[in-house]
Amino acid sequence: MANLKQIADAAQVAMLTAYAVLRGNAAVPDAERARVLAAAAAHSYSLNITIRDVAALAGVSVGTVSHVLNDSPLTKPDTRDRVLQAISDLGYRRNSIARGLKSHQSRLIGYGWHSAEDPIRRNALLDRFLYDIAQAAEARGYHILTFAQADTSNTLGYAELIQSARVDGFVLSDLAYDDPRVAFLASQDVPFVMFGESPGAPPAPTVDIDGCLGMRLAVEHLAENIALPNTVDKQLAECFGHDLTRYSARRPVSGQQNG
Repeated sequence: MANLKQIADAAQVAMLTAYAVLRGNAAVPDAERARVLAAAAAHSYSLNITIRDVAALAGVSVGTVSHVLNDSPLTKPDTRDRVLQAISDLGYRRNSIARGLKSHQSRLIGYGWHSAEDPIRRNALLDRFLYDIAQAAEARGYHILTFAQADTSNTLGYAELIQSARVDGFVLSDLAYDDPRVAFLASQDVPFVMFGESPGAPPAPTVDIDGCLGMRLAVEHLAENIALPNTVDKQLAECFGHDLTRYSARRPVSGQQNG
């Protein structure tokens, strides 16, 4: 099967010129356009950019292109730049199916949605959380695969995705006490991380909000902007380990008289 370089060589033009013609770029001179189209017809070729085309344009081996695509540290910076430029110039997109078969990775991360007790109420925090993990995943060559989950005690959806090898791991949220998903995924030896904690469940990698820091900042803001009774100051200080009496220039609560 012919490739882009062979078509360019047969038409006696540069690879990017042949690419432009086959992409329908009208800026190529008529004579060169005619030669490229004739060469493509003679080889029954239709534009299909492959890793070999990228290697030919960059002047490197297919293995070198593969190293760049897989972020190998073995590639020299100037070589990497040439390969990335060739990828950009040719609009190359990796075949995710073929790559998955070879690497045994889907590059997908599973995330289960389950219906809230009150469907009218939306969890804005989790919506933003999912958006942010999708961005972070895509920056690293992964995508988020969402799936419906009746409730947090149901592990069927997880089992199906594991058995079909459709995901490389999971992100869990809306965790319950002794959440059964945690024990199930741990038993399957599947990578996963939790957003929040599940008391009573087996230990697992966890990312959570620092609630203590949030409360401390809220109390400090409160102490700086309103006059709290001394007894409240003392109680808050004991709770958060903070000397709130240092805030001496606090304004009184609206309606409260200066003493």
